[in-house]
Amino acid sequence: MPAVSFDSKSFLLPAGRGVAVRFPVVGAAFDAALVDPERWDATLVGLRHAGFNTVVIRVPWLMHEPTPDRMVFEGACDLRRAVQAAAAAGLKVMLRIGPCVGGSFARGGLPGWIHAVAGERVREANPAFMARVTRFWHALAPHFVDLQATRNGNGTPRPVIAVGIEDDWRCLDTDVGAAYFGALVRFAREVGIDVPLFTANNCWYSHEGVIDAWSNASDIARTAEELREVHPDAPPLMFHDAGDAARLAEASVVARVDFVCEVVGGAHRGATSARGCAQRLAQDLHPLRRALVFGTTLGEAIAASTPPLPGIGRLAQPLAIGGSTLERCTGSIVALLGDLLVVAGAPRARVAVKVDGSEVALTVPTDSGLPKVQKVRGVRVAVVPNALAAGVGLADDAIEFVDEAGVVLVRVMRDGTVARGARAANGGTAAKGGTAAKGGTAARGAKAAASMSSSANAGTIALSAPVCVAEPQFLDGTHARYATIDSARALGELGVQSMHGFLCVRFDRPVRKGREPWLDARGIARTERAETRTRATTIACEVRADFGPRHGSHTDERAGVVGPLRDVGPLRGVKGALVDLPRFDATRIGRFAWGYDARADAAHRRTARWTFAARTSAVIVRMPDWWFDEGHAAAGHALRLNGELVATDAWCARAAVVLDGARLSPMRPVKLAKGEKPPKAKAAKLEPGANELLLDLDAHGALDERKLARLIDDVVFLDAGAEIAAAWSFARVHPPASWATARPMPRKALAAPTWFRTVFTLDAPRALELEAVHATGSVATVLVNGQAAMVLDGASGVASGNARARRLARTASLPASLLRAGENEVCVFEPGGVMPALALRDPSAGIATPATARSGARRS
Repeated sequence: MPAVSFDSKSFLLPAGRGVAVRFPVVGAAFDAALVDPERWDATLVGLRHAGFNTVVIRVPWLMHEPTPDRMVFEGACDLRRAVQAAAAAGLKVMLRIGPCVGGSFARGGLPGWIHAVAGERVREANPAFMARVTRFWHALAPHFVDLQATRNGNGTPRPVIAVGIEDDWRCLDTDVGAAYFGALVRFAREVGIDVPLFTANNCWYSHEGVIDAWSNASDIARTAEELREVHPDAPPLMFHDAGDAARLAEASVVARVDFVCEVVGGAHRGATSARGCAQRLAQDLHPLRRALVFGTTLGEAIAASTPPLPGIGRLAQPLAIGGSTLERCTGSIVALLGDLLVVAGAPRARVAVKVDGSEVALTVPTDSGLPKVQKVRGVRVAVVPNALAAGVGLADDAIEFVDEAGVVLVRVMRDGTVARGARAANGGTAAKGGTAAKGGTAARGAKAAASMSSSANAGTIALSAPVCVAEPQFLDGTHARYATIDSARALGELGVQSMHGFLCVRFDRPVRKGREPWLDARGIARTERAETRTRATTIACEVRADFGPRHGSHTDERAGVVGPLRDVGPLRGVKGALVDLPRFDATRIGRFAWGYDARADAAHRRTARWTFAARTSAVIVRMPDWWFDEGHAAAGHALRLNGELVATDAWCARAAVVLDGARLSPMRPVKLAKGEKPPKAKAAKLEPGANELLLDLDAHGALDERKLARLIDDVVFLDAGAEIAAAWSFARVHPPASWATARPMPRKALAAPTWFRTVFTLDAPRALELEAVHATGSVATVLVNGQAAMVLDGASGVASGNARARRLARTASLPASLLRAGENEVCVFEPGGVMPALALRDPSAGIATPATARSGARRS
């Protein structure tokens, strides 16, 4: 069996009997599950043409196993087809199989039901959790293990060169990490994965034999050198999530690192994204081409050079080309294909090239001229102007040059033959590469097709006047869809895959004054109360998957009610003060801490501290709304309770933090009287001391004293009393069984959960684009012919308008397979009774001045 391995410079791939070749990774993240399968081939061909040699495909568990034991490997989740399409485009594949895969996926890709079957301890070596992981991996393995490069045979290379496990696993407990990653590695090998394994933990935890990648490095060159020191036997691997992709790609090539860029657009059709990540537009690949093609075609020479490189186009040492050696080149090296070397310079400039002791001077053609090719010893040298080199691209047997729209201008064959775009297109291969670059999601032309503004000149499909059915019964617990459940649950545990669900609880009202019922909840959008009889109360809660950042611990991102109904009241005697932030005592970290930087070298800072009397029952800490609105919850701030870290994952879902009563009222040695000798350890007397809650500020997000003083005043402490006996019920959100009672949409918002319906007619199925414009903060689920087309989370989309009337625009691609000849239906559920403005367009129509067909109502 051929081996795939790596050393400190690059991956090593099999290339025949006992032969290995270097393969520096120049990768693009390709989330196949978020791209229309009809666009996979064109997108992947466009990526290859732009210079990428690898795609990294995330395998989101929450989409492949939406409910326990129901596996999905069809449509957008057809992993095998995605891998084979990448191979057909000439790309290698790195898979990220989780359990957590990061990206834009909610909970990092963990399924919403995982706590119901695995308990509280996820992403640890918890037997129940690991049993679910292995069950998923066993179902996943047959779709790719035979496509690993270690299974090359019969002259057919396989594309999968590495597999990623976990993402952003940030924990200070190395024992927990050793047990967890040891189990993951063992299970990966057991299901047949024999290519190298990698992870992306930013060195929070590194496991032997697993390459640890770095995400979002602020200084690529410095981080590369640090990775070489920490992992001297593995190539530096970096993931770039956002930012200036051209700058990141160039800096990565110069620093000689394997890298992966987020450049391909994608959209979530269901409630599978982290907040604000439901749609990502494709990036323009044209500015990246020069760096990508240089990094791919000269990768082996780059890997062997001494860092850092002098820059893109320059080499630090002579370059071996076949049996010849390039000793000197005054131009900028663009690409290498076999013995064909492409060099660029200013128009009419002279470029000196020396090969095996023979030096020639070549003149750079004008911007409109054809490249000149001359053979120098064993090397064919093609000289092109810088303007043409900016659009360099890779074809099967040629180096192509395209304009910003992806149209092939010039093609230089491997044998040195030069042709203009029209002749290249007639040759077949060039036309294929050029068309893909123009039509694929990853290329500039494809980006224009995917963006909101690209549809401005596309034909508009008329939508009928919308009708609506209001369902206020969701808010008082009387809706017919409510069904009894035995206890409070999270949405994922109830099998809900949409954005919305409703929980209702009925109970006798607490008798003590100043007390109120409290729910330990995540993603509660609103609470409505209705008195049903003298001493009874009904609370109906709209629950939705409304979570914060896509990065983090992903240990408890549940939507729903996750704890009992409690009787709570104000906690008396809490005192707040501004204090100096003390150094963290690592000996008091507790058993397990996620994502905490110990701040050992942080400068002196002031912070907030609260103290309250000794107690043994739980305390609830409710942060003010502005804490979330200003983004402080998403920063790296933590809480220390009596010196130990407190899990604050609930902050991301605007939930309160529950301080476990078992960790309160610490026992401390009794203070000794003057002159009294300390007793022996076994005879030491202990007494309960006051509790201290300290805000441990992130060194990169410190608050000024004015904000800290405001926080001290605004934080609410509640005394958690006894559990309240209650009856629970749950309602799923589905389109109305009949629209017979629907009425025309009123001008004012209905202020109640509402279904809206509009229809359109097609003469034949064809791909369309659906745009939805809605107010910031408004959430909605949009269905087309009964299938989810998009979920509006109130934060994703292209923003417009001012601060008082800010709106977001989202676009969904509707494949022809979703539509039908005749009448088609669009349904929208919006819990506030406000329909988003919809526009349906045919992107292939090309009408110059369409009459925009919109439907929608403004909030009064």
